[in-house]
Amino acid sequence: MQPEDLLGREFMTVIHPEDRRRLQKVHERVISGDLHSIEYRIRHKRHGYCWVRSFSRPLINDSVFKGLRGVMVDISDLKSAEAAFRESEKRYRLLAENVTDVIWTMDLNLRGTYISPSIKFLRGFTPEEVLNQQLEKILTPASLALAQEIFAEAQALEKRSPDPERSWTLELEQFCKDGSTVWTEVRA
Repeated sequence: MQPEDLLGREFMTVIHPEDRRRLQKVHERVISGDLHSIEYRIRHKRHGYCWVRSFSRPLINDSVFKGLRGVMVDISDLKSAEAAFRESEKRYRLLAENVTDVIWTMDLNLRGTYISPSIKFLRGFTPEEVLNQQLEKILTPASLALAQEIFAEAQALEKRSPDPERSWTLELEQFCKDGSTVWTEVRA
């Protein structure tokens, strides 16, 4: 849409009907002196609606409110990328929550940040319980020592030669909720 496509038109007529009320409320706040940005859909000359983010402020001349002025940025590509990311995340979560293997993530302090529900079948703990456990409560002493050694070596190697495709496989013994242990193959 070009500026001349908007000149002389009632602005709200080119706004997506679902966004008009929200945009009107923001405009009312802008008129009263607040500075706001808002995302909404605006009619595009060639293909339906596109997403924009606008920043508005009151236009005042001789202490009289004359209208609004602002900047509008097309964010359609960003909105498409966000939607694709949400869909990808939904598919990943569906997969992670329905496999029998345990999927997990940890931060660089070896603290769990995510663990799939299948941990309950393997060790008897809920994901929430496992995320609150220290590594010493998850791994037997020998497995903990091995995991820490390999992790330290991996960090040193990554500093010298980063490779996002590098992985390693370990056999680690983990504690179960009932006091028993289970041997696991861990690929990290």
